[in-house]
Amino acid sequence: MNKDVPCQVDHLLALLDPSRIRILRHDALGMPIRSVADFANAMGVKVDRIAKTVVIAKVVSPPEKRIAEPSPSFALVCLPGSRKINASAVVQHLDWSGCQLAKPFELREVCGFEPGAVSPLWLGEIPLIVDQTLLSFATIFVGSGTIGIDIELDPRDLVRLTKARVGNIARD
Repeated sequence: MNKDVPCQVDHLLALLDPSRIRILRHDALGMPIRSVADFANAMGVKVDRIAKTVVIAKVVSPPEKRIAEPSPSFALVCLPGSRKINASAVVQHLDWSGCQLAKPFELREVCGFEPGAVSPLWLGEIPLIVDQTLLSFATIFVGSGTIGIDIELDPRDLVRLTKARVGNIARD
């Protein structure tokens, strides 16, 4: 059991061989980490290997209804930290009419994550879409669910563990 990450994330990581993951604390890197670029620099990797995970919400539903029915109302989007969400590709992937960023209270209520600490390693019913460019790397760094702690893992393990969809959902 890893006390640095939330239980729901730890349960998924337990399904992997421990040699296939690495948990990194920002405070142990010897330099302040304030951005994706700072983290990439500290790790000595390309910034595109640092993935961000964003929770998006279906726009046709009010927040109260979305929270009551999270599975059809929210999705997690995991993409390179230097890129932006291609909203039209995401809504096409989900067969939604539109999307917006989930509100901070929705993150807490539905996923249990604070803004800035969303992890794609979540066992909930909310679907995850991983940008296909992340699969070009042997390993990527994703949020752990705790601010200041990231997880390095094979993006194919992420897709397999979470049953994620893969698509071209990022833009420059």
